[in-house]
Amino acid sequence: MNDDQCPKCNSNNIKKGALGTGFKFVQMFSYDNSRNKPSKIISYYCSDCGYILSSYLKNPSNLD
Repeated sequence: MNDDQCPKCNSNNIKKGALGTGFKFVQMFSYDNSRNKPSKIISYYCSDCGYILSSYLKNPSNLD
């Protein structure tokens, strides 16, 4: 995937952000082991049309 151009509107105005609600971040937790630490979810999005290009875990090893 090419994260420097929006596939919806062809804009190059791509920004990086974190998913959140209020003052907290939305986090991913391990389904199998709830005692593991969570990881923030980071996304790249188009600042012109709002399309989310990709999302990833900041610390995927926390879920092992």
